[in-house]
Amino acid sequence: MLLAQETVFGWILTGCAEASSPAKNIVSFYNEVNLDKQLTAFWELEDIPRKRILNDDDTYCEELFKATTTRNVDGKYVVSLPFKKEFPKAVCLGPSLKSACSQFYRNEVRLAKKPVLETEYNRILTEYETLGHMSKVNNVSANATDCYFLPHHAVLKEESTITKVQVVFNASCPTANGVCLNDVLLPGPILQADITIPILRWRL
Repeated sequence: MLLAQETVFGWILTGCAEASSPAKNIVSFYNEVNLDKQLTAFWELEDIPRKRILNDDDTYCEELFKATTTRNVDGKYVVSLPFKKEFPKAVCLGPSLKSACSQFYRNEVRLAKKPVLETEYNRILTEYETLGHMSKVNNVSANATDCYFLPHHAVLKEESTITKVQVVFNASCPTANGVCLNDVLLPGPILQADITIPILRWRL
């Protein structure tokens, strides 16, 4: 006998049908398009949220950004790190110098095997120092917990046409107590546009 089955695509009929020739397996497909449902789904998809809904952490992060962000005499913006409310009383960082040095020495060994990469990497770090993005730190205790040593390493992107060598800073590297810098910072609200907006712009 024929079997009728309702699927997400509509009803399908399967089974054997009698004919003058030997019986053959037949698969039939029927789909009824409900125009009202299709239009409703279309408008729901294209509807753009009117207002962003922020949770408590995102609201706190935005207020912190507004209260601490300044502009210096050179016209550059000075932005503070968005630490969580629990930091440093409930959640604190442990010593991080040892793990950062381990990463540094591994990176140096890797760069020594690739002189071209090493030269370019050193050039980038020298540029950071020239621009004032980093400066030398003296007399820091290996057990210091009021600071965080940010490990970094080189990444080579052959397909890049602008900068083939990039410096990657790893704020997820844990300190001696297992807490990393990312753990004590707020991620903040999503700043990218909702996916529906680029889709609408592309269609337009």
